[in-house]
Amino acid sequence: GYRRQVQGSQRLSTTVHASQAPGAQARLDSIDALRGLAALLVAGYHVWGHYGLYPFPSLGVVPQTDAGGLFSYLVSPLRWGYLGVSLFLVLSGFCIHLPFARRRYRATAEGDSYGFEPREFFLRRLWRLYPAYLVSVVGTFLLLVVTSRFIHYPPEGAPDLGDLLTHLTFTHGFFDRYFYGIVSVYWSLALEMQLYVAYPLFLMLFRRVGSTRAVLMLTVVSLAWRVLTSTSPWSAKPLAAVSGP
Repeated sequence: GYRRQVQGSQRLSTTVHASQAPGAQARLDSIDALRGLAALLVAGYHVWGHYGLYPFPSLGVVPQTDAGGLFSYLVSPLRWGYLGVSLFLVLSGFCIHLPFARRRYRATAEGDSYGFEPREFFLRRLWRLYPAYLVSVVGTFLLLVVTSRFIHYPPEGAPDLGDLLTHLTFTHGFFDRYFYGIVSVYWSLALEMQLYVAYPLFLMLFRRVGSTRAVLMLTVVSLAWRVLTSTSPWSAKPLAAVSGP
C-alpha cells in the first residue's frame, strides 16, 4: 500500500512537471466549448437565413418583419447567431497570444529574457494556412471559369482576375465586389490573416504604452474605422457582414 502511494505520487509529480515543460501545450476545454458554441451560433444563423423572418421588435438592431406564423417566432432568435463570428475572432486572438503569454510567464519565473520574433510568428501562421488555402482558391477559380462556359452565374458571373488576386492576397474583404467571390465563406479567412498581420503591432504597442493605454487607443481606432467604413461604399458589405445586420 505505502509503496503504491509513493509510486503514484512520483507519477503525479512527473506529469505535473511535464505539463509545465517549455514544449508542453496544455489544451483548454473551456476554449473548445466556446468554439463549439460559436459554431452552433453561426449554424443557427444560416438556418434562420433560409426563413428570413424576424417578428420581434429590436430597436432597429435587427430589421423587423411581419410574422409568418408560430415557426417564425421559434426560428427568429437564431438571427443573433451572427455574433458567433465575433466570438470566433475573440477566441482566435486569445489562442494566438496564449503561447507567447505562457512563454513570457516562464521566462519571468526563471529570470530569463522574453523575445518575440514577428517574422517567425507570421511565417509559421502563413505556412499552416496558406498552402491548403492556395489550392482551394486556385482550384475553385479554375473550376468556376471552366464551368461558366456552360452554366450562367447570375448576377456577378464567373470570378475574374481581380477576384483571384484579392483572394490570394487576403484583401478581398476590403472590396464589395470581391467580398463573396470564388468561395463565399473565405471572407472570414481574410479577417484571420489580417489579425495575424496586426498582432505583432498590437504586441509592440502593449509593450511601449502599457495594456490600459493600448486598449484605449485601439478602441478609438476601431470606432474610427467603423465610422469610416460605414460611410465608404467600397467597404459597405464587409462592415455589414462582420457586424451582423
